[in-house]
Amino acid sequence: MADTFTCTIRSSDGDLLVGELRSLTLPTASGEVEVLPGHAEAFIAVVPGAIAAVDAAGNRRDIPSKTGVLHVAGDRAVIVF
Repeated sequence: MADTFTCTIRSSDGDLLVGELRSLTLPTASGEVEVLPGHAEAFIAVVPGAIAAVDAAGNRRDIPSKTGVLHVAGDRAVIVF
């Protein structure tokens, strides 16, 4: 299993993040969800709050979130809001 997955976070203003991540933690209506390499395929509703993205080097970046959706498939995660 790979140590990272490809992630794109896209808003109506453009791409907020495109890169390889170790983990992604995001707010949902039922609490926080963490995406790791090898995550099962899923569609998840995202709510306003903060997304924590940890890159391949271990650096954490916090990104404000709006209402949107996360799609995880294979080694790729895409959030659109």
